[in-house]
Amino acid sequence: MAHIIGQQPKAEAMPPAEAQQRFHLTLTRFIEALLEHARPLTLMMDDLQWAGPESLAMLERIAELGEKYKPILIGAYRSHDQGQI
Repeated sequence: MAHIIGQQPKAEAMPPAEAQQRFHLTLTRFIEALLEHARPLTLMMDDLQWAGPESLAMLERIAELGEKYKPILIGAYRSHDQGQI
């Protein structure tokens, strides 16, 4: 990314909840920057059976961008893999 947007300052340390919120905001803004009305962004997510509540909340935020940009979300879920490592 540094080749595209230049070197960025190091992010300051913060409590986990605030760091997670900052990550979600940054990821959402990054995806919004890739979205265009004429060319929808397609995201393929594999192994959703392993997704935790925070990851699912992030997917929900991305899906909500569909009201404006219409991203295409594709997910793979394997019910036979649940609970196996």
